Amino acid sequence: AMFGKIGRASLILIRQRATRPGSVHSLSDQLRDDLIFLRHLVKVVPDFTAPVRSSARKPLLVWSDAMYAQSSRTGGLGFVVWCPQERRFWHAHRILDYPELHRLFGERKNYIGPLETLAAVAVLRSMPSRVTRGRMILHSVDNQGALSNLISCSSRDMSAAWLVHDYALTSATLGAGVWFEYVRSAANISDY
Repeated sequence: AMFGKIGRASLILIRQRATRPGSVHSLSDQLRDDLIFLRHLVKVVPDFTAPVRSSARKPLLVWSDAMYAQSSRTGGLGFVVWCPQERRFWHAHRILDYPELHRLFGERKNYIGPLETLAAVAVLRSMPSRVTRGRMILHSVDNQGALSNLISCSSRDMSAAWLVHDYALTSATLGAGVWFEYVRSAANISDY
């Protein structure tokens, strides 16, 4: 269940409970929810197999990006994927107006951080599973906050925390190994 750091927060709470002096044997609602979630993970996430030999399939190359325009209160996200085996690019973009941004992330001064994270999540959620299943993925992101959240699979921002957790769960379900890398905006093929 730790593949892609899935379940990390639940395991931390369980460990804290187990090592706390004088622990009682009753379960709080939070601990019960954590145990239910971990049980669900065991059922849905496939076993991870670590190959001994290098794969004949080259990794997918992914670039994701987002933008937020304060003046119009609109956001955008997009990604570009290069699949070497098929010698094919995939790309997608989406503009989100303020009501959509507010519904997704609540009231904020700036939406760029969550949008950058959502752009990364959109890749695995949008690509055909035949392309991403069991693949190594080299994913380039030009926002260091989103990159840090994706690598650590955590965030103090609740919206970003849910998004990076979704990314980890989706990549684990697909058996995809993801390596995140920083890319300067000027070098990001999907730059908005």
